[in-house]
Amino acid sequence: MVLKKMQEAPESATVIFAGDTNLRDQEVTKCGGLPGNISDVWEFLGKPKHCQYTWDTQMNSNLGIRATCRHRFDRIFFRAAEGGGHIIPQSLDLLGLEKLDCGRFPSDHWGLLCTLDVIL
Repeated sequence: MVLKKMQEAPESATVIFAGDTNLRDQEVTKCGGLPGNISDVWEFLGKPKHCQYTWDTQMNSNLGIRATCRHRFDRIFFRAAEGGGHIIPQSLDLLGLEKLDCGRFPSDHWGLLCTLDVIL
């Protein structure tokens, strides 16, 4: 649904979607992959290892799961505008890696911080 909406937007617009998709890589592949004009920011940036897993029970103790589960459930998709200025992803980092004063992480997922460059 989200990818369809992204493709329906005017070609003159850059479209960005970010969120907890609960998608595993094999599920994206099983659905035929992303449309050619939509990119996964993590893949676009060369699959940086430091932000590969946004749901990681090895590092995040909030759920109390004893087994190690590591997935990239949180994703950022973008579709660049055709012609004119462009927005280009430059870096990607994880947020929420430090425990709060209460001894828990802000979420059971790590947040994503994407730095974008605007080229006019």
